[in-house]
Amino acid sequence: MSGNPAACFVQFHVLALPVIRKSLGMDAPLFADHAVLAEPIRLKPVKHVRFHRATASLSKSQLSVLPQAGQSSGLVTGLSNVNAIIRLDKQVYERGEHVPVLLTKTANGRLF
Repeated sequence: MSGNPAACFVQFHVLALPVIRKSLGMDAPLFADHAVLAEPIRLKPVKHVRFHRATASLSKSQLSVLPQAGQSSGLVTGLSNVNAIIRLDKQVYERGEHVPVLLTKTANGRLF
């Protein structure tokens, strides 16, 4: 895994944790949930899927997600507030669009 703290956080949740769960007999699909974007996203063109750290919240039975402002792989300041990872398959997303989401911890701080 990457030595950058924020990148390692994402890699652990997307790559390592599913393997650990599977070895324990737990079958939880990745990015099974969807959330509504709280703000638009504009990305530079690349040929791969991106994963952004985000903060998810539930209001009136609607899960919404706010992408973390800084997505640098070495940025650790916002990791304490992050509770979700969103999968981004395209360059442009509008506010209100649904995106696949992986929740990383519960309100009490436990991992999903």
